[in-house]
Amino acid sequence: MVRGFPRPLKISSSYIYIYTTGCHRMTDDEVSDLLNKLGARRLAGFQRGESGFELPKDAPTGIENDICALLWHVGSRSSHDDLLAAGATPEQIAKAMTTQKVTLGIIEPSDLVPIPRDLAVALDTDLRAALLEEPEHSLRRVDEKVVDWITEHRVEIYFNEGQHRGRPHVAVILPDGKVSISLESTPKLLTPHGYRGEASALKVVKKYRRRLRKLWDKTRPDDQKLPPPKISTETRLKAQKQKRKH
Repeated sequence: MVRGFPRPLKISSSYIYIYTTGCHRMTDDEVSDLLNKLGARRLAGFQRGESGFELPKDAPTGIENDICALLWHVGSRSSHDDLLAAGATPEQIAKAMTTQKVTLGIIEPSDLVPIPRDLAVALDTDLRAALLEEPEHSLRRVDEKVVDWITEHRVEIYFNEGQHRGRPHVAVILPDGKVSISLESTPKLLTPHGYRGEASALKVVKKYRRRLRKLWDKTRPDDQKLPPPKISTETRLKAQKQKRKH
């Protein structure tokens, strides 16, 4: 397939050369590569203090020293129109954006399943109570010792688990970081880090596992739904006997 002549796309004071012609359609790899280049150039412009490369108003606060968050919010998110101009399709752009978002570890409010308020309050209350019962030799931050309510505790469920399909789980936010806990019949700590509160998080998830699992199942995309559990012959026969008695 014949490629067209390179056309310069100006980003800041530099140029990125892209090919534009009706005879060539960009591949997914080319779209991803161009997204990386555009994002890097925009981030460089932001770091140099150039006009037009400011932090978006809807970006989270406190990310000035987080290079991954800056690359996403300053660079990648702002590159959509340039990718279209380069010949990428909306579907290719969405795919490239999603892949980079996962790679950078970016979680936005729209990625989270809304937790019913009563369940969110119960999870937070029980997690705080469980943390207070942990041995005093457990690691605690100085500010947590002085002001117990300064740290937010919460449980998160993500809409899209494309990277971890087939393993229902939740993320629990603790004072020192985030851990993942499975929603199997016997929940397991999937990402042990030695944080204070890991045992408490496991205890609370076990208590509310059924509600969390129903919420997880209900919000899965079609390509991530789990098949119904297999029922053993013994269980099926028992159910039939119980039905006959009634």
